[in-house]
Amino acid sequence: VEGAYGSREPDLAEILFKKFACIATPVCLVLWGFEFVLELLEEWRELGDPYSYIAAFYYFTVVKLFGFASVIAEYTEKVVNTQYENLNTTIFYLLPLLYLSLIGLFGYFLKIKGYLKKVIFIWSLPLVVGVAWYILYTGFLWLFASN
Repeated sequence: VEGAYGSREPDLAEILFKKFACIATPVCLVLWGFEFVLELLEEWRELGDPYSYIAAFYYFTVVKLFGFASVIAEYTEKVVNTQYENLNTTIFYLLPLLYLSLIGLFGYFLKIKGYLKKVIFIWSLPLVVGVAWYILYTGFLWLFASN
């Protein structure tokens, strides 16, 4: 690396920092976007038509489906109370993982049967309709705007 005082070789910390920054920045952006979308889906009742219907579809098919794992965890924390703390902790983590693995197993079953692409296509249709609606609606608003 050329600097004001001559050339030097980059040290290991500099190389690792650059690699970490190249990986961490997109991951943080994706997580931020995911959090933004989840907050938007949780407020689906407040959106206008047709976006409220689309957000409600994804809220109940994604947020509620995967959020049920936290309901299972809360339930096991309240109900399962043995005298063995390690057993309680194991059950607390295993039951939601079992539920999520059943969802994954169902997805794998759909893949084996050849239905996964069809399910993903049908599942993505509301998103496509929403984007098309937004583009057409804003296009018509711009087209017929009076100065």
